[in-house]
Amino acid sequence: MPDDQGVRPNSAQIDDDRGVRQLEKLKSRLRRRVVLLRTQAHGFLALAILLLLGGVAVFGWANYIARFTLSPPLTAASQYEKLTADKKRLGEQLAALKKQQQEILNDAAIIGPYDEKIAKIKAEYMPLEEDILRNCPKATLNNYVDPERTFGWWPGRMNVTPGPRIGDYGFTLPSGKSVSFEGSDLAHECENHFEEHKETIIQYMRNVQDLFNEKSKIMLEHRNKKSPELAPLSQQAVQLYQDIQDVDALIKDARGRVAQEKYLRTAPIPEGHANDNTEAKIDWPHVIEKNATRIGVLDAMFFLVTILVPQYRYSVKMANFYHARYDNLEMLPEQIGAEDFERVVSIMTPNIDFGKSPPTPWEHILEVVKAAKG
Repeated sequence: MPDDQGVRPNSAQIDDDRGVRQLEKLKSRLRRRVVLLRTQAHGFLALAILLLLGGVAVFGWANYIARFTLSPPLTAASQYEKLTADKKRLGEQLAALKKQQQEILNDAAIIGPYDEKIAKIKAEYMPLEEDILRNCPKATLNNYVDPERTFGWWPGRMNVTPGPRIGDYGFTLPSGKSVSFEGSDLAHECENHFEEHKETIIQYMRNVQDLFNEKSKIMLEHRNKKSPELAPLSQQAVQLYQDIQDVDALIKDARGRVAQEKYLRTAPIPEGHANDNTEAKIDWPHVIEKNATRIGVLDAMFFLVTILVPQYRYSVKMANFYHARYDNLEMLPEQIGAEDFERVVSIMTPNIDFGKSPPTPWEHILEVVKAAKG
């Protein structure tokens, strides 16, 4: 029978080929493991360094960290703006409350007829006053009427007083207007003309005063009827007035502190803390808070560093071990038998003493708890 199928490989050649492939696979896995372990070791080292630097920074800036809040610092300017907005809000509430009171009282329906009668009397009186003024030479009439002066409340005689300009004299008319003259003689002469019509003027004033008194009486009776309904609103109004006064006092204080921050460049004082630049009592709560921040951060930093450093050493030793074995494999011949490969595998298995294995975080916590109980 002819041998046309070629020479078949014997068992020794098959074992050699299998050993070569396994050796290449082993070297590839060692190479990847070395890279992974070194990357992991560098990461542990970088984290440890960052933790140490962060601990130093926190220790130095503990005073500011203890005062840190998620909200922006409450400066005097922001307090002033907030108080101003609060005052505006309270004013709007008070205005709405007064409007509600006026709707309940509905004064216009009661005082309207009386105001119309008073306006009619004033319209009848004004021609008399104008006629008297025509007999007063060099009179300068001021049509401004003081809003606090009510028509009808005339003292009964003119009171000549010096005017705003030097040498001028004048007096207030029953209508509320004022008149001035270039000398006291002219003013007294005009005063005498009004005295001649005194009784008529007084009669007009009495009629107006009677209407005022009657209107006041009716208004008082009306308000007494509405008092049960107005009582809660009145209490709210009193409270709003008090709140507005309190806010005004705070605004006055905040305005001074705004000037201090603007011109003296003083930093805002955190709420609940004393000023560091004043000779005040020691702010013990802040001192305790600051030192507690430092101690807590240092404890956490050392706790994490004691975990990362053993992990770093462990990873470096394993990387060096596998790198050395990889170098040894590179120097082996390409052809290696199965038995030799088994001996190589036993050599590759770590059997060195790495010391105490790095504890886990839970083991650290358990040790701290046991120490606290002991």
